[in-house]
Formats: sequence, structure tokens, C-alpha cells
Amino acid sequence: MAKLDGVSLTSQLSKRFRTSAAAETVFLIGLGVLAVTLLAYLRLPLKIPGHKGLIWIGLLIVGRLVSQRRWAATTSSASAAAISLLPVMGFKDPLDTAVFLISGFVLDLGYLLSPRLVVSIWGVALLGALAHTVKPIAKLLVSVGSGFPYPSLMLGLAYPLALHALFGAAGAILAVFSIRLLRRGKKHQ
Repeated sequence: MAKLDGVSLTSQLSKRFRTSAAAETVFLIGLGVLAVTLLAYLRLPLKIPGHKGLIWIGLLIVGRLVSQRRWAATTSSASAAAISLLPVMGFKDPLDTAVFLISGFVLDLGYLLSPRLVVSIWGVALLGALAHTVKPIAKLLVSVGSGFPYPSLMLGLAYPLALHALFGAAGAILAVFSIRLLRRGKKHQ
């Protein structure tokens, strides 16, 4: 496993990200708003389940890793869920709002229950994968409970679940590398 200098990435970054609680909260809310706005207006017609995890999980992980707040990802995902309710965002499925909120909660819960997991980039990737698989699992539960057929589940759960996990992990890895690049850039200034 790739160690991050033997210290969790969060503790490394928190030394550099000392701000007031209000500024930190505004930052986390802004990340949620940014994520949903990007998802709403960058509707890439890739037809690949889970591809939005690069943006969504990536931004949630950035907030989670640079913040000292216990429920940082949940704060961002709550603002994302709230903004997704606006008609101009174009989210028609009410499940999207719930998924935004639940995925941030899952990320924070994993982070709080396994703080040693975020010592490695692979641990962060695992948390990103778990958080992003909330969507196909929620769709399955709604489909089974209500009989509503989600097109993405017509061929079963394995394909969308695997791709959501893959894109969630990739988004998490991109977030870690982005933070590392920003940190290196500040050292050279």
C-alpha cells in the first residue's frame, strides 16, 4: 500500500487549511453546489453508468480530506442535495437528491469508522468506490420496492455497480493527486 509519508493525508492537509469554522463551512457548501452545477450542466452523453463519479466523488473527497469537520462530506452533499431540488438543475428523479445526501454520509461514516483507511491512496479509493455505489443500490431498492424499472438495471446490478465503484475510486484518486499537486505548487512558491 502506498503510504502518505506515514501520516494520514487529512492531518497533513489540515495544518495548511487552518481557517475559521464559518469559512470552512462555506467552502464545503460551495463544493456541493459546484459539484451539482457541474453535473447538471456538463451532461456528457457517454451512456456509461457511474461516469459522473469522477466529478461528484472527486469533489466530495477533496472536501473530506482538506476539512477538519467531522461531517465534511455530509455538509457538501447536503448542499448538493438542496441545490439539486431547484428546477433549473434539471434533476427529474427524486432519488438523485437522496443519493447526493446518502453518498456523502457513507463517505464520512467510512472515514470516521476507519480513520487508518485514509492513510493510503488505496484506502481513499475504496471509500470513494463505496460512496459512489450508493446510487445503483438505491435504484435497486426502489425498483424492488415499487416495481419501477430503472433502465440502468435492466441487465442486472453487476455492471452498474462495478462501474460506479470504478468511477468512484477513480474520482477519489484524482482528488488525492490534485491535492498533492496543489501542495507541491505551494512549496515552490
